[in-house]
Amino acid sequence: MSSSEEDNRQSDVEEEVESEEEDQLEGIEAWSTLGIKSELAQMCVDLKWSKPTKIQKLSIPVAIEGKDVIGLAETGSGKTAAFALPGMNFISGHKVTPVTGRSRKTIRSFR
Repeated sequence: MSSSEEDNRQSDVEEEVESEEEDQLEGIEAWSTLGIKSELAQMCVDLKWSKPTKIQKLSIPVAIEGKDVIGLAETGSGKTAAFALPGMNFISGHKVTPVTGRSRKTIRSFR
């Protein structure tokens, strides 16, 4: 096995361990690992979303970085929230709309 193959394999193992640790997180901590603001993380918890789904974990951090995302997941898997939360995160950082009543209604509409 070459050195680069060994490095890639080690990296994969480290990512699996980190992923397992993140899977154990719930509540605000679980949502905050995605890079969303604490107010949005709290709203997710208030909506009884104890932790992000797989599509949310994979897509939200990428979208927050400003990259394009294409996702495929089953109905009810949280795709709409995965789409909406990065945009709300961006808007809340630009003082266009505070993350309060109107934003809460918007999030609830994605249930």
